[in-house]
Amino acid sequence: MSPVHHLRLCAALCGLLGCGEFPQGTENFPPVAQNADYPALVPLASILAQADGSQNQTIQAATSQLEQRIQNLQRRAANLRSPVIDAPTRARMQQATLR
Repeated sequence: MSPVHHLRLCAALCGLLGCGEFPQGTENFPPVAQNADYPALVPLASILAQADGSQNQTIQAATSQLEQRIQNLQRRAANLRSPVIDAPTRARMQQATLR
């Protein structure tokens, strides 16, 4: 398609969109919500202070969880590095293969 066709198609679509009825969006809300007062305006500084406090708690919780996971993974890795067959059993098996 040429650019002119694209332009005509876009113009036609925009024209069709203008013909539709725009939904109000309030018909799904209960009457209590429709008649409620607007929320009170709160200073931005207090909102940011609350956000910083909760964010620090979230970071601390995530950090402690990650540290616990690191310890668990390191312990599992150490177990995997240890010999599968202990020394006395290995010696018995070697003696048995020499017979």
